[in-house]
Formats: sequence, structure tokens, C-alpha cells
Amino acid sequence: MRRRRVIAHPVIAQADSNALREPVVRHDELINCQDLAGRRGQLIIFNDHGRVVMVTAGGETAVLTPQQVGQLRAALRNAVLAPDQPTSRQTIRAERT
Repeated sequence: MRRRRVIAHPVIAQADSNALREPVVRHDELINCQDLAGRRGQLIIFNDHGRVVMVTAGGETAVLTPQQVGQLRAALRNAVLAPDQPTSRQTIRAERT
């Protein structure tokens, strides 16, 4: 399930560090997910000056350019269309046993 969260926070003007500009409104996309251990979490996705930022439930971030977003989209599409292929983690587990 996807939800949208709107966050507004003030931005300090560069010329005068005491002056506040209009609040910046950021539209976050929240995507419910789970890790390989089954723990529930959310991916937070937002735009930061033309780059896409993805934040995992653990707080790790990935910053993507528009071109990298296209590559991610293609990789996700390929993963959905080829679900029977083992993931690298499944391959590693099979090699260990």
C-alpha cells in the first residue's frame, strides 16, 4: 500500500542566517514493505533538488539521478516479470548447503 505524506519545514535564507523563508513542502511517498526476515517497514521516497532520495526503514539512503531512477525502474520491472529466477541471496544460500 502506498501513502503520501506532506512535510513542511522552514528553510533558513543563505544571506541572513536568522531570516526564515517560506516553508519548503516535501511530498513523501511511503511504501510499505518487509525485509528478508519478515520485519515490516516502509520505504520513504522524495525529490531533493531533482534527485530522488530513497530512505529504508533502517535509515539508510540512496540518492538517484533521473537516469538512475530509469535504471531502477527497469530492474524492478525485470524482477517482477522474472519471479522464478533465484535472487543472489538464494544462490548464495544454495551454494553453502
